[in-house]
Amino acid sequence: VVTIHFAEAVDPAGSAITVYDAKGQVVSQTAQVDANDLKTMHAPMTGDNAEVYLVVWHTVSATDGDPDVGAFSFFVNASGSSELAPKATATTPTTTTNASGTPAWLAALIGLLGLLVGAVGGVAWARSRVSASGAR
Repeated sequence: VVTIHFAEAVDPAGSAITVYDAKGQVVSQTAQVDANDLKTMHAPMTGDNAEVYLVVWHTVSATDGDPDVGAFSFFVNASGSSELAPKATATTPTTTTNASGTPAWLAALIGLLGLLVGAVGGVAWARSRVSASGAR
């Protein structure tokens, strides 16, 4: 389960959490707002032995209707060994990495998802501005 705690209560109708595995496949189920804490959402997920997961979320504030978006990744290693973990011996890496050690494909995926989430947030913001100006 991925659990996210937000600063404001969220509107379940406009809020979601999606978890992707290392291959870009969705591994989460529909996220739910915690009935006892409207600032918290939970998304059940099924791990598929991937080690890196990407979480993309978007919310609408239940207080003022403002949208928000974000993403983060996390690492799961149940076996204690990893292909992604640093090796004690000097070997040539098989994947291209950037300066932070993140595989290039993961950095590109996060960047693309960030652009997508930003575009969705921008459209939602623009629509709210048009709605607000039409109500005057």
